[in-house]
Amino acid sequence: METTLFATGIACLIAAIVGGGLKAFGIEIPLLKSIPRQVALGAFGAVLLALSFVKTPTPDSEPVSPRSDIEQEKESSVVFDLTHGQGSWYYLEDSMRRLLPNDALFIREGDLLSHSKIIDRAQVLLLALPYHQDFSLDEINYVRDWVADGGGLLLMGYYAAERHHENNICEMTRVFGFEFTDNLLMPPGKSYSDTRTQRSSQSPDLGVKIAVTSEAGYEILNDVRKTAFVSSSAIVNLTGKKPYFALSDPMANEVWIPQYDTSPGGMPSAIVKYIKTDPSELPLLLAVEHGRGRVVLIGTWKLATVDYGDNTKLMGNLILWLRQKKYQKFTRDRVPG
Repeated sequence: METTLFATGIACLIAAIVGGGLKAFGIEIPLLKSIPRQVALGAFGAVLLALSFVKTPTPDSEPVSPRSDIEQEKESSVVFDLTHGQGSWYYLEDSMRRLLPNDALFIREGDLLSHSKIIDRAQVLLLALPYHQDFSLDEINYVRDWVADGGGLLLMGYYAAERHHENNICEMTRVFGFEFTDNLLMPPGKSYSDTRTQRSSQSPDLGVKIAVTSEAGYEILNDVRKTAFVSSSAIVNLTGKKPYFALSDPMANEVWIPQYDTSPGGMPSAIVKYIKTDPSELPLLLAVEHGRGRVVLIGTWKLATVDYGDNTKLMGNLILWLRQKKYQKFTRDRVPG
């Protein structure tokens, strides 16, 4: 078909130039006695020529469709869970898409078990606390066993992690011996109104800022000098065992305890006020080994969204630390004292 269009187009152009009276390529064009007709014939010929260069699909040259989601999933080394509404946390998904490696996969439909084949192939699974949803017991047991087999798990909390945000993130963390506490850590000198503002804020001034010394000596802190944890809860170690790594504010955080609506017919998850307690040095980040795998807990998912200091670098270091080779026991020359 392309050949026919090309020949007809050439014939029309030639006829337009000479004024018609042309017989070529099996086409006969009579004499043209007006310039407008010559111009129109020339334009028509130009269109036919252009169309002749447009390729139409044939059985041997069908358009190649992009790889399916499943094909991409099988190659992902990092998986970010969105199956529990985490996409509703402001800026989190967009920030993680910028931060994570190109092969990262964001799972959205179903639950963790429906993506088990994909997660089994991955090195790292990132779980922010669910948005007004729960992990099922089967999901919790699956993640526990996956980590024990050598997976790397990053768990991200939030202030007043469970009750206020109506989820069961601590049921997931407890199988590894930790929990996010029902509190809010703030820098010294903040007011009650700041406790209300922080929930929708990305300002590092409302977060606990930590300056890291160059003598820290942990790969997790490579090239990290300052970081800020906004809207963070503390992390409690239920095992009594010393973790591989813990990060807290040596200047002591102010701890604000939420008070909930206990009135008849009220909303049990609604915070009606905060009570400030004595400053305390509480961990905002913990890293541990579990079986053949690793687990990192951070007190707030906003570590990934707040633009401050070396927050992005710290997140990248945590993911690198978790991306150990599966089924290979990690060894180190020294255990931090």
